Amino acid sequence: MLVEKIEELVKKIMLVARDAEKFDNGNASAGTRVRKDLMNLTKEIKEARQHVLEERKNRTVEDRETL
Repeated sequence: MLVEKIEELVKKIMLVARDAEKFDNGNASAGTRVRKDLMNLTKEIKEARQHVLEERKNRTVEDRETL
């Protein structure tokens, strides 16, 4: 599940890179899209990070219960 989420994020980053290239070539509207998309990606990355922390915590609790 986590690997799939990371792969999805990479695909989205590659799409943002297209607009970043347009921005570098002088398209101001593309810059607005890049900023918006990066903000959304930031949120998704934070969610993925939180998932990892929660999963690690759950695994630790499960390990303690099996002892």
